[in-house]
Amino acid sequence: MATFSKIGDLALARLFTVTSVLVVFAGAANAAGLVFIPPLETVTPYPNRAWHEGIEGRAIVACTLRDGGELTDCAVKVEEPQGYGFGEAALAAAAATRIDIAASDAAGSVGQRIAVPLVFKLDGVPKPVDPSPAS
Repeated sequence: MATFSKIGDLALARLFTVTSVLVVFAGAANAAGLVFIPPLETVTPYPNRAWHEGIEGRAIVACTLRDGGELTDCAVKVEEPQGYGFGEAALAAAAATRIDIAASDAAGSVGQRIAVPLVFKLDGVPKPVDPSPAS
């Protein structure tokens, strides 16, 4: 069974998959293949409403890569489906992690905008049981 904690309106689930996939984004380098510390799946909150409704989605945030690996000045560029909090979750992930520049061979991207695409999959996470009585 999954363990969950709350961060605002976000549920932090330990049994879901968050991956960074290859996405072409004009004006930004791509984050696919980058090494995140800590790993994205350990710091990315799954949006609470999406989790409760069993919705999967994706988001792409564009961030500036700093020389220490920090991602700053992030903005949501794509959120699908909208209204479920995937963009907010992606921003929270970008704020909670950094990129291992040496392991990622990303020295040439320092100071540039990069696209960080995230795919949210529920992979076996059980939907919560509604404790309210059926009407």
